Amino acid sequence: MTRRLFVPPASLAAGALALGGEDHRYLARVLRVRAGDELVLFDGAGREARARIARVELALVHVVVEEAHRPADDERALPPITLLAAILKGDRTDLVVQKATELGVARIVPICGERSIVRLDEARARSRHARWEKVAREAARQCGRADSPVIDPAVTLAVATLAAAAPADALRLVLHERARSHPLRTALTPPPDAGVVFATGPEGGWSNAEVDAAVTAGFLAVGLGPRVLRAETAAIAGMAILAYALGALD
Repeated sequence: MTRRLFVPPASLAAGALALGGEDHRYLARVLRVRAGDELVLFDGAGREARARIARVELALVHVVVEEAHRPADDERALPPITLLAAILKGDRTDLVVQKATELGVARIVPICGERSIVRLDEARARSRHARWEKVAREAARQCGRADSPVIDPAVTLAVATLAAAAPADALRLVLHERARSHPLRTALTPPPDAGVVFATGPEGGWSNAEVDAAVTAGFLAVGLGPRVLRAETAAIAGMAILAYALGALD
C-alpha cells in the first residue's frame, strides 16, 4: 500500500520537511514509519512528490522531498463535476463530501435549502467548512487523488444556481422526486463535454419554488427512479452515475 500524506502546496518545494502534530501522529503511530520508508506527498491542488523518511523523533518526523510533479492520470482532464449539496444533519454531509472526493468531484458548494433541518450560524458555518475540507483531504489521501475538491462557503440554492462555479455551457441538473419521468441517465446521453453542475437536496427535499428557480436558471430537473432514497443515498448514487458517464469510473 502506498503511504500518502497531504501537505500545503509550498511544502512540496521545500526539499526537506519536519512534520509534527497530526502529521507526526499519523506517520509515527498509525503508519509506524521508519527511516528509509517511502511515501507520497500531495498538495490538494493536483501535484504530488515522492518522499523518504529521514528519521522519526518523539515529536517530529523528518522527510526528504523529491521534485513535485502532476500525475499522468490527472483527473482534471475529465469534464468537471460541481456538486451543489444540501447540508444534511449529523455527519451525513461528511459522508457526501467523502464520497464526492472519491468519485472525482471538482467542486462542492454546500447549500442551505428552504427545508434543510440544519441551520448554521456564522461560527458553526466556519467550523463545518474547515471539517469538510479536512474530510476531503483525507478522502483524497485514501483514494489516490493528487487534488481535493474546492469547497465553497455555504449559500442558498437560489444563489448557487445563478452563480454556479462551472463553465457556461456545463449541463445543469437538479435532482427532484417529481422528475421521476426524466431519469438522470437519459440526461447524460451523450455525455456532456463541458462538465456537470449537479444539485442534490436536503432531507425534506427541494421546495417547488427552489426547483422552479433552478429550472429558470437553466437547470434540468431529473430523478433516480421510483424509490424514495435518503438524501445522502441520492447524492452518492447520482454522483456515481455522473462519474461513470463522464469516464471517471470504468
